[in-house]
Amino acid sequence: MATNNRAVVIGVGGVTNGGKTTLAAKLKETFQTAKIINMDHYYWDEFSPNHTPLEQFNNYANWEVCTAVDFDRLRRDVENWIKGTKESDSLPLLLVEGILIYNHRPLLPYFSKKYFFTLDHEECWKRRKQRTYLPPEPEGYFEAIAWPYYLTNKRAIQDQSDIVYLS
Repeated sequence: MATNNRAVVIGVGGVTNGGKTTLAAKLKETFQTAKIINMDHYYWDEFSPNHTPLEQFNNYANWEVCTAVDFDRLRRDVENWIKGTKESDSLPLLLVEGILIYNHRPLLPYFSKKYFFTLDHEECWKRRKQRTYLPPEPEGYFEAIAWPYYLTNKRAIQDQSDIVYLS
């Protein structure tokens, strides 16, 4: 693992449409030298064999599982950022945000602090239906896949006592 005692890596995880990207952008405005790594940029291409196809949705990919993300590349980018920070850097701050960042266990040692956004079902759906997804999300995906996987993924990280949950 790459180390730098001064490097600060903040995880911003949680529910879809929960405000992760918005918070990271606001922090970047405040800490202008900060870097953001957005998990969304590491999803495999929609036709990648790494995806789990969902038969009930005409083989649409399940985007709510770790295998949908190139976490090896994301982890390498975090390591490279840490290695590239210098003792002279005023505040080496990296913000890593995404819905599954705490479910991929090899990433955990890099986080200095971990935050997790939660929303209730109704508010999450209200926000999600205002978004446009590429590829377009099939009708019923949120209820059948996205929300149940959010709950499952959240349960899977409950052993991490260092996560601060924010509603």
